[in-house]
Amino acid sequence: MGLRESLLGTAVSAMLSEPGLAARRAWYRRSRAAERIKIELFFDASDPYGLLLVQAVHPLLSAPGVELSMTLVPPPSRDADPEPGLRRAYALRDARELCRHHEVAFPAEAALPSRPFVELANAILAEARPIEEQLALARAVGDALFRGEGLGELARRAGRTSVERAARVLADGAERRRALGHYVGGTLYCEGEWYWGVDRLPLLEERLRGEGVDVALSCVRQPRLPVPRDDARSDTVEVFFSFRSPSSYIALVRIAELARRHQKELVLRPVVPLVVRGARIPLAKKIYIVADAAREARRHGVPFGKIADPIGIGIERAMALFAWAKRERAEVPLTLSLMRGIWSEARSVADERELRVMVERAGLSWHRAEAHLSGEGWRSSAEANRAALYDLGLWGVPSFATGGFSTWGQDRLDYVAERLARDGRG
Repeated sequence: MGLRESLLGTAVSAMLSEPGLAARRAWYRRSRAAERIKIELFFDASDPYGLLLVQAVHPLLSAPGVELSMTLVPPPSRDADPEPGLRRAYALRDARELCRHHEVAFPAEAALPSRPFVELANAILAEARPIEEQLALARAVGDALFRGEGLGELARRAGRTSVERAARVLADGAERRRALGHYVGGTLYCEGEWYWGVDRLPLLEERLRGEGVDVALSCVRQPRLPVPRDDARSDTVEVFFSFRSPSSYIALVRIAELARRHQKELVLRPVVPLVVRGARIPLAKKIYIVADAAREARRHGVPFGKIADPIGIGIERAMALFAWAKRERAEVPLTLSLMRGIWSEARSVADERELRVMVERAGLSWHRAEAHLSGEGWRSSAEANRAALYDLGLWGVPSFATGGFSTWGQDRLDYVAERLARDGRG
């Protein structure tokens, strides 16, 4: 690893570490002085996660020392949302799954709303109102929007602005969201940190309690409802991942242990990163993904933070070695070793000396591995994995499939774990 990579890895590690996080929070406390902690809800009317979130944040209205506000925003821009059709369809079924775990509601027969209905919803919500009224109205509007009925009556009762003025309000909201460092709705911003969706509320609660605020947000969690009966049983769990995805690293560490515990076959399916496929990822998205991964890594006790970006030849070598290790039936230990090196040790997979360390600690021969560094056979299998991922209605990594169930995101591993525990022999 070169000096530049070493220095960059050290800097990123310091920024993502607990002391770094504590220092940033202390700075905000000093800047705040005696003022209340300001929390801002960014609401996208067309986003199912926003409808769930407005139901769950009501305790913040009465929390001492907290000031809650709401900003209306549009869907993410195309560079932050490479597959909007897949994302929107997936969000509908994911919202239903979230309702099994949280005390929130989502229409059982929800459908994707049409553009005119979304415009009407935004025209209703773009009017300024007290936050209590706005939250209640956002829930009613979201419910009507996804049920496909009752939105016109809401507009008559609550009033509405013009579509043109609503568009200006949305543009202002999008600019504020961008300036603060995010790209989607259904999120909360609290003094330099973002919390996306209802499943991040326990983290916000923990932070607020650390600031001396007596609030209960994690109470939105509930005992899990039974796994749906139409979920098929399976002896395998597939993991779609990318070597450039920090969330994939955390997920792989966790899913490897779950598969072992429940005696399931772990089927790893690597795909090439979106940027290699031509996507342009905005800086705000990159920063949030890494910062959120660091937070999740701390929560699950996974070493993280010293990073060496594998983009370029590093990705190609990792994919080539994976293809070889799979033939040796050693792809799991090799993948875990490579990901550990990339995301917690700042080891460059483009550097043969560093690569040798990672290969050998996976129990493989470097002499044999070296002969496969320039292999090209992985390209067809990577494309097959991408196609299979899209066939599941998914596009991002990490994603998981077991039986008839599939989901996206390492923070959905609890849902996968339910199915593995139900089907497991251990």
